[in-house]
Amino acid sequence: MTQNDEKNRPRKSTKSQAANGERGAALLELALVFPILMTTVLGMFSLGYMLNQYLELTDAVAVGGQVLAVDRGQDLTPCADAISKIENAAPFLTPSSMTFNFTFNTTSYGPYTGGGSTTSCTAANSNSPPASNLIQGDPIVVTVTYPCTIGVFNNANLVPGCTLTAQITEISQ
Repeated sequence: MTQNDEKNRPRKSTKSQAANGERGAALLELALVFPILMTTVLGMFSLGYMLNQYLELTDAVAVGGQVLAVDRGQDLTPCADAISKIENAAPFLTPSSMTFNFTFNTTSYGPYTGGGSTTSCTAANSNSPPASNLIQGDPIVVTVTYPCTIGVFNNANLVPGCTLTAQITEISQ
């Protein structure tokens, strides 16, 4: 065979390739790869949503800790005020799923659940603030936990015991 013969020889057309069984290969590859690709993409969205919840929780706890640090001499119910501020600072989190713990001067208060629960870190004297363990210059620790769901297609929780925890330590003013 000469070079001229190779140039003049007809090439296989796409119709002949289809006749060889290659017609559905791309569709089969898509059918195999698509579920894995979608699971990965939806998993990334789920992880992003959980990280957004964590950022919202940490920002809200920072706000609640600051309110509690300056609320020492202002109110008879400093923990209830802090819980209210944290719930208001985290509008996309469910308040009834939050769990609050407070520590004043090594005395722990809590756990309290959000959504309008009553707290007991009130003032020692019902007529005069501050709370007995809320002493100026001492550390105040606010810890809030929130359950998270990491799942794909919202039907499976891949990490069943997942909880988001945010904590801040402030100095009482």
